[in-house]
Amino acid sequence: MAETNQSQLIRVPDDEALSMIRILAEQDLRSMGAEVAWLIRQEYARRYSQPNPSVTLAEAVEAGESVRK
Repeated sequence: MAETNQSQLIRVPDDEALSMIRILAEQDLRSMGAEVAWLIRQEYARRYSQPNPSVTLAEAVEAGESVRK
């Protein structure tokens, strides 16, 4: 299947949320669009993914910390 790279403009009417996105993007060395996409993926996974019983809480926290480095 051919890969498509579609863009969509998103209006953020909440100035505080927009500021938070800017700060997060800067800290994570991402563009604002990439940061929003990452946040959406995180929320989607939180809502719809089933917990993995083979991963302990400590392992999950450690994995999260390694991604930040």
